[in-house]
Parts: sequence; structure tokens; C-alpha cells
Amino acid sequence: MDEHQSQSNSYSSLRVELVYEDESGARLADGNAIFFWAKVLLPYFMGQFGSDAIRTDLRESAKTLEVILTGNPVPNAMMKGVGRNPQIRINLGLYVALLSMSNTMLFLREIAGQETVTRDALFNLKAPERLVDELLQLMILWHKSSQSGWTIQSWPQQLIIPDPNYIFPALFFVMAHEFSHYYRDIILNRDWVEERNRLAIKMIDDFLVEKEYISARGLDDEAVREVLKDTKAKASWGDEIGGDQWAFQACMERFSPSYGGPRIGMTGTAATPLVYEPRVQSDRESRMYANIAAELVFGITKFLEAFADKMMGKRGSLESHPPATWRQELFVYTMARTEKQPMMKFMGQEYGSGLMTRIVMDSMLKQFVDRMENTAKS
Repeated sequence: MDEHQSQSNSYSSLRVELVYEDESGARLADGNAIFFWAKVLLPYFMGQFGSDAIRTDLRESAKTLEVILTGNPVPNAMMKGVGRNPQIRINLGLYVALLSMSNTMLFLREIAGQETVTRDALFNLKAPERLVDELLQLMILWHKSSQSGWTIQSWPQQLIIPDPNYIFPALFFVMAHEFSHYYRDIILNRDWVEERNRLAIKMIDDFLVEKEYISARGLDDEAVREVLKDTKAKASWGDEIGGDQWAFQACMERFSPSYGGPRIGMTGTAATPLVYEPRVQSDRESRMYANIAAELVFGITKFLEAFADKMMGKRGSLESHPPATWRQELFVYTMARTEKQPMMKFMGQEYGSGLMTRIVMDSMLKQFVDRMENTAKS
């Protein structure tokens, strides 16, 4: 294997390999320069392995995790082959979607310092027109890629590197969420895994009882309630919410001022843009970045659901993954319960920057849909 084809790190008998593929799935000798961030973020996950924590009955093929950075334009990531030939696949389309939101991230930077959210701030917060224009351009990119059968990556006409304080934690959140599925499968402490899954399912059941809140949030979806009668579907949802919790905690740790691993420094070569890693001054600041990262990921997922629904007439499987709106609400609900706080207090104080990110992105989507409907009527 060419030394540029993968980046390997090992602990005990485990290996993580960084691999590159083009849009057709063919493996490449080296990756696109825009994937440089993965080489710096990846070592964090190797630090999660300990020789006394790994199952001794793992298949040999399960001891090598491939993190595959693909040229696929579909804006998502996934974990495949758990227990056999595990792969975390992160598509170029997801990175391009984040790159396409530079104005959104600049606006978030303007309001991010408002960690304690007032009622007036919430009701008055609205996405500026330039952010709606940005979402429109992203939808156009997705439409062009979908017209090619998702074989051609469409790029924005003007590419501005977004604020790294937001794009790197968001990318890390995605990697950490997918890695949690692998970690869950290989650790020796199966009681911990079962307890985590049991608690996640219990919290979903508890949330479903909050009928007044669910109704107020517009979540009264009979299709969802029907799906969640199935214990297997509920377990899948619990696994996804558990993965979000793990990713959030990992994000706070990775972007904390005390993190001792490799960081992204200034680069100005022709191959890579001028970037730097967030310079975090406090644990409070690292929490802010984690809050925003989670909601950026949830928001893009919601945008993609709207694109699939309104432009392609498709809806994702409810059995395996919660819709983005439910994912957001369940994530915050379980985080508040974990931290033993009332949900509304948690959202206003601990999750303020995340809540405002959600409101901004929901406003973008609502204005976009209104604009499209008005255009159709005229």
C-alpha cells in the first residue's frame, strides 16, 4: 500500500486507516487536499482505545477500521460493516455543504457570544436574506448533483473558506458520531453498552409522554409514533441519540484548551487553504463550539430532508434514523436529563448557542420554502 494511500495508527491489535476514494469508488494514491483536516482529527479516536477495554473475541477483520473519505457528492456520512469489515464513510458532498455556508457561519459568529438566551432574543431572531440566498445556492448544487444520479460533485461559484471555529467542530462531530457505533461494538464492557442503550430507549419513552411539549413543537407525527411501537426501531433511534451524546462530549474534549493532541496550524501552500484550528480559551467556549457543531449537523440534515421531500418526493427511513427535528429534540432532552436540569433551563443557559443556531437554520429553511411557494404561485 502506498504511504499516501492511508494514514495508520495502532494501539494494541487495533488499526485505523485513512483511505481515499474518488466518486466512482476507486481508491486513490492520495486524497483531495481539502480532506487535510481528517489527518489531524483522526488521532483523537485512537486515544479512545485501551488494551483492557477491547473485546478479545473480535474477528481479525473487525480490528481494522477504515475511515474512507470519498468523492461521493451525497452530503452524508455513515458507518458500515460493524463487526466484520468496519468502515466510516464521509462523503465529499458533506464537506462541500459546510463549505457552502460561509455566510451562515459568519452570522453565527456574530451572535455566538449570547450564551444566555432571553425570550426577546429568541422571538426576534431571524435569518438575514443573504443566508436564505446561501441555502438556495446549496439546494441548486444538490439538484445538479442529483440530476447526475449523484455521480458529479457540483461546487459553489464562489468558494469562501468558512470560519474554522465552526466547520472543524462540525466535521469532528460527524466523525465522532459514526465512530461511536464502532466503539460500541468493540469494547469489552458489554454491560455499559446495554445500560447506555436501555437509558436511551427509556428517555425516548419518557419524551413521548411529554404530549403538550411535543404538540407545541409541531412533532405530533402519527407515523413516528407508529414506528416507535417497534422495539427494534426504538433501539435504532436510541443508538443514534447515544451517538450524538458521545459525539458532543468528544467535541468538547477535542476542542478544549487542555487537549494535548495534534492541532491544525497555519498553512498557506498551494495545496491547502490558509486555515487554523479554533483557539479555545475556556471550557465554556469549547461547549459553545460543541453546541453549534451539533446544530449545524442537525440543520444540514434537515435541509437535506427538505430537499428530498420537496424536490425528489422522498422521505428517509423512520425505522433506522429519527427525522432531524426529532433528533434535535431528543438530543437536547437526553442531554438535559443527563445533566439533571429542567429542559427549558438547559436550553436557555447551557445550550443557548446551539438553540440560536437551530433557530437561525430553521428560519433559513422556512424563508426558503416560503420563497419557493410564492414563486410557484406567481
